[in-house]
Amino acid sequence: MNGGTVAARYTAIAVVASLANLALQRAWMAVDAGPFAVEVAALLATGLVLPFKYVADKRWIFGYRTVSGLHDLHKLLHYTTASVFTVAIFWIVEFGAWRLFRTPAAQYLGAALGLALSFQAKYLIDKRFVFR
Repeated sequence: MNGGTVAARYTAIAVVASLANLALQRAWMAVDAGPFAVEVAALLATGLVLPFKYVADKRWIFGYRTVSGLHDLHKLLHYTTASVFTVAIFWIVEFGAWRLFRTPAAQYLGAALGLALSFQAKYLIDKRFVFR
């Protein structure tokens, strides 16, 4: 697979994952207006989107095949651990925009920017450390 194909696939997966994340956050915000609703929404959405992103990256980006359920679980744990750093980027940008401007538009714009930055970093980390 050439670099252009990988980039196009990764971008498509990142867009789908981002839209799903933002939609899940918005859905949560519609039912919870508590003092930590933004943080809870981001946590839940990230947790729900992560399995999709793992499977998509493993299969369509890196062409990685696991040999057993235990091997797959091991890779998922590596993937999730590597995600801690990139999720921190995403949340710092999203929560920073939210805390600074206190508007849904700022929150979602911050989330979109944070997701874009974190997905770029995630690809590089996964390529080097997770799906070698």
